[in-house]
Amino acid sequence: MFLISDPSQPHVALDMAATLEAIAGALARRSEPGLVVYASVDGLSRGLDEDERRELDERVGVARLIAEESAGSGS
Repeated sequence: MFLISDPSQPHVALDMAATLEAIAGALARRSEPGLVVYASVDGLSRGLDEDERRELDERVGVARLIAEESAGSGS
């Protein structure tokens, strides 16, 4: 499970998803700066590793491009 939180309130999950792809979509739809994504396994949380962070950044970029294209086409 992946969760999004605000560093000022890390104990509050703003959104959650089972996959990096889904959490990237959720993160792309949010406009708050500085949000943090972390993984939660069996009730224990950890920061994303380098590969997960890279994948998340790529997926957020793609999700934002798609959203911009959709908004630009009037859909």
